[in-house]
Amino acid sequence: MDDIDILQNAAALEDEARLRKLRMLRKREDHLPVPESRECESCGDDIPKARLEARPATTMCVDCQQEREGRR
Repeated sequence: MDDIDILQNAAALEDEARLRKLRMLRKREDHLPVPESRECESCGDDIPKARLEARPATTMCVDCQQEREGRR
C-alpha cells in the first residue's frame, strides 16, 4: 500500500464515521417535539409549523430560503 492508498482508506473511514454520526443525530431529532413556529433568521417572520415539521433544522422561511438560493 502506498501513501495515496493509505490516505484514501483513512478518508473513507472518516466519511463512514461521519455518516453514522449524522444518522444517529437524525434519529434523535425525529423524537424532538416540533415547535409551533420559529423566527426566520433573515426576515424575522415566523416559520410555520408545517415547514418545521418538514425541515426541523431550518432557520429560514420558504421565501427567504428561495431568495438565498436565487430561485426567486
